[in-house]
Amino acid sequence: MVPMVLFAQNETNVRNAETARQHRVRLIQRIYDEGWQVLNASTASQVHHYLEGQKVSLIILDAAGYRGDRAEQFKRMRELTDAPILVITDATDDRTELEILDNGADDCLRRPVSDQIIIAHAKSLLRRADALPAPELIFDELRISLAEHVVELDGVQLDLTPKEFELLYYFAKNPNLALSRVQILNHAWGWNYAGEERTVDSHVKALRSKLGWAGRHIVTVRSVGYKFVWNLPEKSAVHAE
Repeated sequence: MVPMVLFAQNETNVRNAETARQHRVRLIQRIYDEGWQVLNASTASQVHHYLEGQKVSLIILDAAGYRGDRAEQFKRMRELTDAPILVITDATDDRTELEILDNGADDCLRRPVSDQIIIAHAKSLLRRADALPAPELIFDELRISLAEHVVELDGVQLDLTPKEFELLYYFAKNPNLALSRVQILNHAWGWNYAGEERTVDSHVKALRSKLGWAGRHIVTVRSVGYKFVWNLPEKSAVHAE
């Protein structure tokens, strides 16, 4: 399954709100670039709301804008989820970092810190929680290797574009899960993509064609999007919209 990351940042309480907003936009895009899903919260109550209704794989908490009893906030989060918590702080002293870790955070990063380092620490926490996708997916005659960036069908390597590979891997690592066109766009084109949703359809059509007989396993879910179903009935048809 795709990791679900809850990113929490309160821009209203930070010294430079515009810089904080730019950082949020940039980091959320980096999270999407990893193929993960994102929930974006700006208050403690929103964090609790998401945790009550969603299965979250990781929490990234920018502590700069949050006020109040930190210990109580972590306690409440721990009551709602066992997902690892990564905290980013402006604090420069060891005491604050130790307090954050003692209160329940799994990892803590001090600013200045690059998005690359944040993502690397996030991956480490997800690996420990066993929430990252497999580097290779195999469905009988179909092999999809993330490490090699290769797709083989019946032992023959397929000539897919980078976007087609990205779509196929996204579908295949979420088998039987209906993915909306918006979800697919966010993953493959970025959450700030301003084009048409039907862009997805043209790429899926090309991908199905290159997959030949295996293309039927990318099934259209009417009025929603697509899902990858390997164990189809013998005479199952693929619906196109």
